Amino acid sequence: MISPTLFNILSEMVMREALRGYKGGIQVGGRRITNLRYADDIVLMASTEMELQDLVTRLDREGRKKGLEINIGKTKCMALNGNQCNIKVQDSMIEQVETFVYLGSLITEDVDCSRDIRIRTGRGLGIGVDLMKLWKSHNIKINTKIKLMRTLIWPVMMCGCESWTIKKRDEERIKAFEMKCIRKILGISWIEKKTNEWVLETAGVERNLLESIKRRKMFYFGHIMRKNVNV
Repeated sequence: MISPTLFNILSEMVMREALRGYKGGIQVGGRRITNLRYADDIVLMASTEMELQDLVTRLDREGRKKGLEINIGKTKCMALNGNQCNIKVQDSMIEQVETFVYLGSLITEDVDCSRDIRIRTGRGLGIGVDLMKLWKSHNIKINTKIKLMRTLIWPVMMCGCESWTIKKRDEERIKAFEMKCIRKILGISWIEKKTNEWVLETAGVERNLLESIKRRKMFYFGHIMRKNVNV
């Protein structure tokens, strides 16, 4: 289909014109960042309210020239450290929020990843509940069920984990999530007095979800560090 490509080309033109001569943005690793873009999901970034208002005005002006308008109802504003941010599009004030979702990840004004991790573990457990028929089946071997868990549940839970800042309590939550999944596969109720060591030995596995997340974080970090900063 050609229409998504045409839209991406048009939105790229609008962003380039809006950023022409713009000196704002934030510094990350020695690079000036003004926006994050994925199709029509655009995050504008600035170090001051005045800079952000200037960028929003530029984007609105250039977009209208190409027949595009900013949807006020879907546009949100966030300021770090509890600051107030009064940004307008034309005469309409943009709603300020404490959290918003970008590409499936929860972004918070306190830059805390714990809430996103809780949401991810909840979604993973929800997938596990949907697969209860598989877990209860006696025709499927335990090792096959473990592979299904790692293929169907873990990717849902780990989505976006490369950007997580993991605290000690988050590590414990991730470990608990992994054990809950394994106990469901074995059909062990939470009221049964079975230790985690017994559960792991019965399933024939070791804990490695947290290590998998840390490896993905390190792979992504290496990828970023190897990039040419001039690209």
